[in-house]
Amino acid sequence: MGNASDPGDPRKENFCKFLQNFCCPMFVFTSVIFFVSIVDVIMYCVSLGFGIQRSPTELLAPKFDTLNMLGMKVNKYIISYQNPYLMQRGQVWRFITFAFLHANFVHIVVNLFSQIIIGSFMEHAIGSLRIGCLYLFTA
Repeated sequence: MGNASDPGDPRKENFCKFLQNFCCPMFVFTSVIFFVSIVDVIMYCVSLGFGIQRSPTELLAPKFDTLNMLGMKVNKYIISYQNPYLMQRGQVWRFITFAFLHANFVHIVVNLFSQIIIGSFMEHAIGSLRIGCLYLFTA
């Protein structure tokens, strides 16, 4: 029988620790998923810094031109008969940055929650290197 001073005692657990234990017990702040989440938030803030799209249906949505400049994945910019491939045009950042761009506030919040909850389990199961490769190359 444990006493109230045990570190695992649920009566001494704060709300943040409860959420971590309930939603994502495998999550650690030194994980690849945490690093990717930080990069997601930074890219979202940078995209908002260039201007916010005024729309009644979008909450804190970056402008389309900003997302395009930062590397949004649009098929007509990736392969087109009129334009050569982007690597030939020097826009190689599009192959990486598109995975970190988000269309609006709801989009980034849902992605962050899902990648922290599901991604932390996956990272624990398959390893940090594999989850990092999966995130970059399968988006």
